[in-house]
Amino acid sequence: MNRATLVLKGLHNADPKTVYKSLMRFIASNHPADLVIYLCDEGGIEMLGKLADFISNNISIALEIYLSCPESLGAGYELLDFGKNSGL
Repeated sequence: MNRATLVLKGLHNADPKTVYKSLMRFIASNHPADLVIYLCDEGGIEMLGKLADFISNNISIALEIYLSCPESLGAGYELLDFGKNSGL
């Protein structure tokens, strides 16, 4: 099975609806790939937990969550930085 990797930054500053929509868009564009999420700041753990509950209860994909940034970012990942005014 394929794996899609998502790196989240600035989650503590983000509007929950924006995060939810961005995450659902990422999942839909990579379906049926399993999902790997790296959370690069501690401020978003609570929101990420709620999103993980939603994913595990509603979508049939494997989900791995790491509470740190990846040591190296090669090709094949998507960065969502909610700490910037990126218009996500």
